[in-house]
Amino acid sequence: MVQFDHTKGNINLSLGITNERSDELDALVMYNMINQGMMIKQLFDDPKEAPDYMRTKTGLLERCFESTNNEAERIYLVWEFSKLDMRIEKDIKLQAIMSGMAMLYDAVNGDEDQFIEKFVNFKNKAKGMMESSNEDDDE
Repeated sequence: MVQFDHTKGNINLSLGITNERSDELDALVMYNMINQGMMIKQLFDDPKEAPDYMRTKTGLLERCFESTNNEAERIYLVWEFSKLDMRIEKDIKLQAIMSGMAMLYDAVNGDEDQFIEKFVNFKNKAKGMMESSNEDDDE
């Protein structure tokens, strides 16, 4: 059974998942969301022809679970997927982010490991720029 540390400030840390690993899991979810659409588009004229495991949310989660190490990571992954899934249709900013991630997917020719590595690097650079900007605002 997963034990939460309720004294931590966010869900990944409360599950015992480092910020670095949570970034990788975030990237994994985005990769699989994009990859699922790309594979169906490439392999089927009609998306309804794709087998259930290729086109359903549960199929996507199942593929993501293959890259997790424990139950806590699986819980976190479902949390992250659910947040994205609930927002994707109406959140213009998230749609723009996903468009950028689709371009990253193309840039790495659909390679999962490269996608995750570049996603984490981009996220770290963005965090660094935000921290730098906040320091400039304090002056």
